[in-house]
Amino acid sequence: MIETWYNQDVKQAVRVQYLDGNVFSQDNKGNRIGVYLFEGSEPVDVAGTVSANIIRADGATVAATGTSSGNAAYVDLPSAAYAVPGVISVIIKATSGSNITTLCAVVANVYQSTTDSTVDPGTVIPSINALLE
Repeated sequence: MIETWYNQDVKQAVRVQYLDGNVFSQDNKGNRIGVYLFEGSEPVDVAGTVSANIIRADGATVAATGTSSGNAAYVDLPSAAYAVPGVISVIIKATSGSNITTLCAVVANVYQSTTDSTVDPGTVIPSINALLE
């Protein structure tokens, strides 16, 4: 699993981050995206339940449950997040009662790792005539 972590000051606006790593179709929990919360230089505990909405290139939203401990919150991307090649947005939120707070926003690109056509390297066509038959 590839882990990518960001720092977020709770007194500053959440900036969209760009994943400096690779995300590939057909993966499942191949990427963990996390955020450390601070107020200035002091760690701030994550308040509430952590979740993420992952918006795929086809416009569908994949919901994921996150985890928190102390000032860290993260989500492991489920297989549905990798299902469509193209740009994904990962929005990590904390919910406490009626308060919902965005902790982190990350944009990544899902690269296609296979197609629906497969070449069998064990099959050798010896000639054009054999191919035409």
